[in-house]
Amino acid sequence: MSIRIALPVTSLLIALLGAACVAQEPVIWQVGTPDGSGAEFGLYGKWDRYKQDGPGGLVTYRPGQSDPAKNWYYVQPGPKDQSWAGEGDHRYEVVFDLADKPSGPYVIKLDILGTSATNPPVLKIGVNDHVELIPLKPGTSDSPTAEAGQERQTVTMYVAGGWLNKGGNCIYFTVQDGSWLTWDSASFAKCTALPRLIRNLKLAPTCLFKGPEKRLRQVVRVSMDLYDEQSALNAEISTEKGWRVERKLDDVSSGSPTFDMEVPEVAAAQKVRLKITAGGEIDECEAELRPGRHWKIYMLPTSHFDYGYHQTQDGAAKIHRDNIDDAMDYCTTYPGFKWDLESAFMAEDYLANGSRPEEFLRLAKQGRIGVLGLYTNTLTGICTSEGFSHVLDYYDYLRHSYGIGSKCAMENDIASMVATTPMILREHGIKYLSHGVNTVRAKGNDETAHTPFYWEAPDGSKVLTWEIVGNYAEAGEITELDDTGNMPSAKIRVQSIISDYEHRADYPFDAILMHGGYGDNWPIGRGLARVPDEWNKTYTYPKIIFSNGPEFFQYVESKFGADITTRKGDCGVWWEDGVGSSARETGLNRVAEERLVTAQ
Repeated sequence: MSIRIALPVTSLLIALLGAACVAQEPVIWQVGTPDGSGAEFGLYGKWDRYKQDGPGGLVTYRPGQSDPAKNWYYVQPGPKDQSWAGEGDHRYEVVFDLADKPSGPYVIKLDILGTSATNPPVLKIGVNDHVELIPLKPGTSDSPTAEAGQERQTVTMYVAGGWLNKGGNCIYFTVQDGSWLTWDSASFAKCTALPRLIRNLKLAPTCLFKGPEKRLRQVVRVSMDLYDEQSALNAEISTEKGWRVERKLDDVSSGSPTFDMEVPEVAAAQKVRLKITAGGEIDECEAELRPGRHWKIYMLPTSHFDYGYHQTQDGAAKIHRDNIDDAMDYCTTYPGFKWDLESAFMAEDYLANGSRPEEFLRLAKQGRIGVLGLYTNTLTGICTSEGFSHVLDYYDYLRHSYGIGSKCAMENDIASMVATTPMILREHGIKYLSHGVNTVRAKGNDETAHTPFYWEAPDGSKVLTWEIVGNYAEAGEITELDDTGNMPSAKIRVQSIISDYEHRADYPFDAILMHGGYGDNWPIGRGLARVPDEWNKTYTYPKIIFSNGPEFFQYVESKFGADITTRKGDCGVWWEDGVGSSARETGLNRVAEERLVTAQ
């Protein structure tokens, strides 16, 4: 959805320029008659009965079928009119069909009888997915009762054919902010006398870079509202520094086209000028380029191991064995790919029951298959320190027997971990922790989310920690969490992900961690390996880097050590009450644990 904001002066200017075209062109539909009266509409003169006798929600008008007296209302309330109109957005819409594929410009003309004097409305006009916001002038009264003395307004909005559909369409009106307006008429027509071919021309830098390191080119995005189809369009970006880049496009459809251009990377802020030549018209705008961060996206992909909740225990284990088989195949096909097991249990199960254990050990030793520290996702609040320490026994076995060790632990789909966690992990050589917090019946800590920080235990032990709140399958977002991921959609998602970090004043880093890959016992998709491989062949930055645990943490520690904060404390025991469902078994286990400690 695109949203544009039109200032009142602009709206009135467009209205004056467009008056001739409205008069000359046949009307496709019209609601009401532009006669200075709203008497043909429902509740005329009875605005104070809106809550009782009004539509009670959406107002829909269908040209050729609807009756203005029953399907349109004289007054349209805004958010400040709840006392007499009730809650809701009070949307008025016209639903209509176009027999042919829309082309060229159209025009919406609105005749407004009056508006609130104290709280003039901001009118939201939607044409299918395209939206514009138009502030209206204040009227002369705060009561929508009388038409006499109100200051009438005409609003004209041009519509590109590309915003419309062959077949069904919807044009709607909502008072986005402020108070009421009263209607005289609304109409929709074709338009050929267009005052301007292009509006809302913009150039925006992106986080994308291409080319070799010493000659990087930044990708910039050009956008506009184009009101008529163009067989040829020329775009030129230039700067006082002397460089100029150009791009020619053929057969550009009307609507809100966007396209990319590549400009030299700048070392300091620099003004640039964009010039578009189309249809005998030249439109220009200025923008500023600033040095951009060279982002790294570290992927820590897993499929969440949920043992017996969504699957039988044997069924869950088989899914993860199959995932390991597929991951090993992808390691052969895609040189940069890595896969991770969030729980060491999965490695134990595969070595005992998997089809290719020797290949698994080889790839794990090479760091292509990562085995993260905890045996399973653990409710640490019910563990004694001794019991918690034993949760890492199998990780230690792999480390000592085969040289397989990631120095990283992952906890997923668990609400919290106790304050001694860093101490226990460091005793087993684990320096890093990635935690996917489930906030159902719990509360995550937004202050620590998506920011690397040292978590310090009471004894002074620290682990560098990354915590996400409410999600534990981030890496898969780049490929839509399935096997249909493609580069155009990945491009949109990567830029959206980076944008969240780029605009944070508290994030000085140029790297992020994508924690986890898939939800509960999901099968791995080839797209997870294929799309990053294609991405890195296309873009230099952001660079997508697969990790088997420590890579992201080691990078931020080495480059941004002074910017990493230290936090102390306990995350709580939000879910530990769940063991009440197995109180007897938990009690027996604790007794056995104490006896084993004594025996040792």
